[in-house]
Amino acid sequence: MSQVQEDHGVCDPVAVYPPVVESTEILGYIKDTNGISYSRDIGRSSHIGGRVYYTFGDTFCKDKSGKFVGLQNNTAAIVVDRTKPLESTYLSIQEDGTVDALVPLTEAEILLTHNKDKRVTLWAFGGIVETSPGTGWTWFEKSENALGLSPRAYGVGIAKVVTDPVHRIEAFRVKIDNKDKLTLQEGMLFGPKEPRFGTSPIIDGEFIYLWGLHEDNVPEPKIHNQLLARVPKNKPWDRESYTFWNGESYVEDWEDAVPVMSDIQHGAFIKSTLFGSERPWVFVGCNRFGDSLVLLGAAAKLEGPWKLNPVCQAKGIDHPGGYMYCMYPHQWAANEQNGELFVSWSEQYPGFVVAAKIKLQMSRS
Repeated sequence: MSQVQEDHGVCDPVAVYPPVVESTEILGYIKDTNGISYSRDIGRSSHIGGRVYYTFGDTFCKDKSGKFVGLQNNTAAIVVDRTKPLESTYLSIQEDGTVDALVPLTEAEILLTHNKDKRVTLWAFGGIVETSPGTGWTWFEKSENALGLSPRAYGVGIAKVVTDPVHRIEAFRVKIDNKDKLTLQEGMLFGPKEPRFGTSPIIDGEFIYLWGLHEDNVPEPKIHNQLLARVPKNKPWDRESYTFWNGESYVEDWEDAVPVMSDIQHGAFIKSTLFGSERPWVFVGCNRFGDSLVLLGAAAKLEGPWKLNPVCQAKGIDHPGGYMYCMYPHQWAANEQNGELFVSWSEQYPGFVVAAKIKLQMSRS
């Protein structure tokens, strides 16, 4: 998905709104060109360095014979041919078949993962935002997972992502130095009790806009809201430069922010002509209830108001029994002028990332 979209100006809508789906075509799995079938999730795509990359979460690595060799918590693969969006290529694989991580673990985190009952995960649900040619940023959620226990959340960190002339991609974690140490934990940009900003970042003008899931078990029922932050695109590592939407303006304290959405688990925002210049911002994603519904909505502004419409049911291929999650649009692979969306979702473990073409009903205007 292209993170920086051009100003489309005044244009008529391509598809009707509220959206109506005419058909959903399952295209297959997003697979690696080396022929190895990796069970993995997330599958978000981003532009950086003139190329498209898929970023994945937990990746079950195998050697050439198909033998499982280990679990990598995040990986990235390049799309060599954009006309073949179901194919990507890992550029960094160890001799035993382990795919190298995009966002690396620290030495201390690596030592912890040697304990068979524990592991550290760095999941980047928001993909990569490119801020200058060949350079971008990714936000990751860090947690510690112990056998039989609930995951321990550490918060959200940030890493600088760079590509080289042969299109290898690498991420370098940024050590956060912030005056307000009480809100941070082990170098995190946002602490474990703060919103998980970075789940769906996008650039508009001089700012990066980031949605963040805020959960709170007290009082019941459980709060599950999406808040909105923004930060200058030249300072995404600087916590003090982040401001938060309070319904009227952007303010310094996230606790003054108001929800822009509720009960959303995964998804992405794009700037699109699908619904005309009156609704240039489009969201595709899923809720937190595990019902496998694809949600689609559009708004005049990133701040909303947003009304999301369930438009179709996501289905698996080899693993149709579980729920589908991690739903994302891939604008670079879609024919929007024909009312089409290219959308992916993840099958429940031990599944794969599914790609589908969603055809919307065209506008008659």
